[in-house]
Amino acid sequence: MQKYQVFIKQHQLSFVEKPEKYEQFETTMFITRPQAEDYKIMVEGMLKMSHPLKMQFVVANPSKSWQDFKKCFKLIQAAGGRVMNTKGEMLWIKRLGVWDLPKGKIEKGETIELAAMREVEEECGISQLQIERALPNTYHMYKLEDQTILKETFWFEMQTTDQSDLTPQIEEAIEAAVWVDQKDLKDKLANTYPSISALFST
Repeated sequence: MQKYQVFIKQHQLSFVEKPEKYEQFETTMFITRPQAEDYKIMVEGMLKMSHPLKMQFVVANPSKSWQDFKKCFKLIQAAGGRVMNTKGEMLWIKRLGVWDLPKGKIEKGETIELAAMREVEEECGISQLQIERALPNTYHMYKLEDQTILKETFWFEMQTTDQSDLTPQIEEAIEAAVWVDQKDLKDKLANTYPSISALFST
């Protein structure tokens, strides 16, 4: 089932037909019949709050309300990959002290698939990538100067046969690029972004 949700720092905002309970959030709020101004007020509030909050907009048509929400903010699109090697290990990067998956902005005139592979290659120094399937898109929001940004990231499951050493892209503040065994994923997920964790719950 399609999920309409966006992550704002440690908060989660979603559009649903019926209220849902989330045990990991101490505070859950519901708003029915939201307007554009409600979206802007809630996002601005979440960007300033430290206490984790789950906000649900309970609406008759989640898809339409989600599209209305997206129109209220500047949209930036990116693409990236959840990459596996021939040993069954997964590729992770560490940037600004947080574990992440390789991704980056889509360039003008570039297809989403090519952008995803290019970003993996540039950020980790590997090639011989092949896309296996598309993963769910993720959304998160942040402040850039005085503007509130909604970032949409297209994700793909990828495979690589490249066995050369990884090379983190230092100019993009990537501190490390590593292959992670499946049994060690829990450690990485404990120090990553909520939008990345969401890729492992589908």
